[in-house]
Amino acid sequence: MLPSNTLADLVQRGDPDRFAASLALPAALRGEHKTKAGTWGVIQVIEGELKFSLANGEGETILTPDNPGLILPEQPHRVEPLGPMRMQVHFYDQAPDLRDHHRQTGPIAAPKAITA
Repeated sequence: MLPSNTLADLVQRGDPDRFAASLALPAALRGEHKTKAGTWGVIQVIEGELKFSLANGEGETILTPDNPGLILPEQPHRVEPLGPMRMQVHFYDQAPDLRDHHRQTGPIAAPKAITA
């Protein structure tokens, strides 16, 4: 299980490029947060659904295993599980192509530590 740290700490520390929420989705992810400058993220839901909301109120999307979410650099946002779910966040130093995301990441084996 990952230590209880903020997402920014995990990215800055150079932990694996996949951040997996531990047994309960950390408060740091449920509240408003953002990636660093020059860091894009792709939220990949493995099971269930996740609500992705822009902090400015201009957008809200339901993410599913077939509908990953793109996080732009420094884009304030929050997420909320819509029931039991499992997810991963993949980080990139350039804009990823979501059309190719499934091919790039391959089938995702869900580690035990990412249920929420």
